[in-house]
Amino acid sequence: MTGTFDDFASRTFVKVAIRMQKSLDIDVKAFEMIVGLPESEFERYLQDVPPKAPSEVANRTRLFATTLANLSRIVGEKNDDTLRSWLYSENTTLHGKPIDLMQTQDGLTEVSEYVADRLDRH
Repeated sequence: MTGTFDDFASRTFVKVAIRMQKSLDIDVKAFEMIVGLPESEFERYLQDVPPKAPSEVANRTRLFATTLANLSRIVGEKNDDTLRSWLYSENTTLHGKPIDLMQTQDGLTEVSEYVADRLDRH
């Protein structure tokens, strides 16, 4: 295997994030903004040996995938409807819909920290 563990991890997080987008039926344009990857690139990253992800894409997809994994722990592993509803509903603490907030780096970080805090209290 060539490359580093970080290369492998970044590719894996991109794959996981794309699969989450598909399974949760997250709007493609919103997802493109969240992870910084155009839809035309999705299939390349789902291949057995995907290309190395640019560092910004790798970082954003890691944070997105981790946030959704943590949220799944809170709402229940098999509860995609509740998870999707939470993403698209107004959140008074966050002052907006998480799916909209996550489309900027600061918003993605804020939502991730909020979910991590909730998980710690759960």
